[in-house]
Amino acid sequence: HPGQLPNFRGLDAVFEAMFNRVPMAGVTIHYVDCGIDTGEILSQELLRKHKDDSLFSLNVRMWMHGAKMLESVLDAIEERKVTTYKQKLDKVLYPYCSYPKKERINEFIKRGHRLIRLRDLLKTFK
Repeated sequence: HPGQLPNFRGLDAVFEAMFNRVPMAGVTIHYVDCGIDTGEILSQELLRKHKDDSLFSLNVRMWMHGAKMLESVLDAIEERKVTTYKQKLDKVLYPYCSYPKKERINEFIKRGHRLIRLRDLLKTFK
């Protein structure tokens, strides 16, 4: 999950992390349960946001980092050396959010954030 759980649950956790101006963005590998992003956590790491990150570039970095994390978690599961911990859902700082509405996107841009930059695409598809 491209978000620091339990704080950034939902469909666009990276947008919410940028919108709320948190200095670090989290990647979480978790079990899926009946709730939305509420399963036990297998692994979680924080990445520092870069000053020039766009929503796209930060998402790509999070996805790539998450893929590396997933490989380690799967190895630990296979070796029966995995440790999980329950999320502290009573300590959530930011509520669950679905995709942002147009007004929230406009505010995101007003705050100086970018959705995507041409250089993001050029770097990604090099």
